[in-house]
Amino acid sequence: MQKALKGKPLNADEQMNSVLKREGKLMEKRWHRAKRAARRSQAGMTLIEVVFAFGISLFCVLGITYAYVYSANSAERFALSQAANNLALQRLEQTYCAQWVTSVSPGIDQLNATNFPAQPVTLDLSGSGTGSSMATNYTTIINLSTNPCLRTVHVDCVWLFGATQTLMTNSVEMIRCSQ
Repeated sequence: MQKALKGKPLNADEQMNSVLKREGKLMEKRWHRAKRAARRSQAGMTLIEVVFAFGISLFCVLGITYAYVYSANSAERFALSQAANNLALQRLEQTYCAQWVTSVSPGIDQLNATNFPAQPVTLDLSGSGTGSSMATNYTTIINLSTNPCLRTVHVDCVWLFGATQTLMTNSVEMIRCSQ
């Protein structure tokens, strides 16, 4: 049991008080340790944590900016490509309207390359506010056969895109027979 202090034996109450004191000191030490740990966990962020958080935020912002610029550039390229395709189709319709009749004598032949020289056109993006871009329609007409009379009409709309002035081409083609 408990040693006697200064030669006196301890009674049961004194023994209980002594045990409670020891347990109380242990509990107090545990409580202070837990309090210090709680303070450390609430102490805030270290400089390394702040730098990593800033780096991650920077990557996110740069990624979003790059995605925005890429999508705006793609949308403009698509709009210009659609305008170039429409102008090439317009030139193809002009060749379709040219008379080419081989069933009468003398025949009528307005469907030849000399009637459709290179044509400078404007790719207009109405409503976008970015202005316009220049393009050129090139028409190529090739005889395929004489019986039946068939010709290939090929139209290229060539235009420049972007700050790097990348050369882009939209092509349409049809085979036409005489009337």
